[in-house]
Amino acid sequence: MQKCIKKLKVLILFCISVSSNLSYAGRGIEVVHLQLPWKHQFQFAGYYAALEKGYYAKAGLSVVIHEGTPSVVIPSVLKGQAQYGVTHSELLFSRLQGAPVVALAAIFQHSPSVLVTRENLLSPRDLIGQRIMLSSKNNIIENGDIELLEMFANEGVKYNELKIIQSHFDINDLMTGKTDALQVYTTNEIYALKQTNYHFNVISPRSYGADYYSNILFMSEQELDSNVDRADAFRKASLDGWRYALDHPNEIIDLLHKKYHTKKTTAELAFEARAMQDLIAVDTIELGHLNIARWQKMAMASDRLNIVHTTNVFERLQGFNFDSEHFLNKKIENYSLEI
Repeated sequence: MQKCIKKLKVLILFCISVSSNLSYAGRGIEVVHLQLPWKHQFQFAGYYAALEKGYYAKAGLSVVIHEGTPSVVIPSVLKGQAQYGVTHSELLFSRLQGAPVVALAAIFQHSPSVLVTRENLLSPRDLIGQRIMLSSKNNIIENGDIELLEMFANEGVKYNELKIIQSHFDINDLMTGKTDALQVYTTNEIYALKQTNYHFNVISPRSYGADYYSNILFMSEQELDSNVDRADAFRKASLDGWRYALDHPNEIIDLLHKKYHTKKTTAELAFEARAMQDLIAVDTIELGHLNIARWQKMAMASDRLNIVHTTNVFERLQGFNFDSEHFLNKKIENYSLEI
């Protein structure tokens, strides 16, 4: 009996797969929009590759990629101006506050956000009483600030012991003594600092127990409910694009200059591509992997840091990770009921 059920399930899955492929062929190409949080750069290489190498087209999708700023990404997706977006750990906090967002894939398994400091400042405790430039002085859940604050908390450093300054995203603020520590991305500003004679130190939250997802591909619950097949197809095509981009970085760098007119030099983009290898960690974990227990750990940290308070974390995170196997099982159940 069990063997018969298993065979039936395999047959149903095959029928669903064929049906999905036929539905794409039948309804033609669908136009969807992807909202980025920054200007075009190698950080989003997989999406350019998926578009240029035909992975999206094969999935029945015509994808329009938009540059942007971090603050526009989540509102853009929730308003339906874009079907998909790329953001950082603020996606979790939006979910905890009730926003109907769903994570599709974490391209960076580790955040690129670190502090660069004067060379004599070696640890979080060395920064007590020192000036620290973060991406936002008043909204500390954006752009990687949360992992820095958790790092300090893990080391017993209180927020009021730090002199937080609004960042101008300029390495000269550190080099000219306007600040003692500056939040940067390992994929970007570290390259610029290495081109100078300035001696600096890097303090990474990962070394102090604060390890966060970043470069997260996501959508809205509305997109999930209305277009679950499309969401699955978009995710798979995007990950195929990422695999291609990671294997062919020079080709994507050339594409970024020729088609996307990035202002970064070839050397800067090559550095970014190399730095991303450690963050994506494709040699040790499945590309795009999401783990609900890790989200829960991040959520507990936000509560402990008085950033987002919620008494029903587990409930709020139900359905936060897109699970293609789950939706296929749902299809099997529905299909079984129909027959």
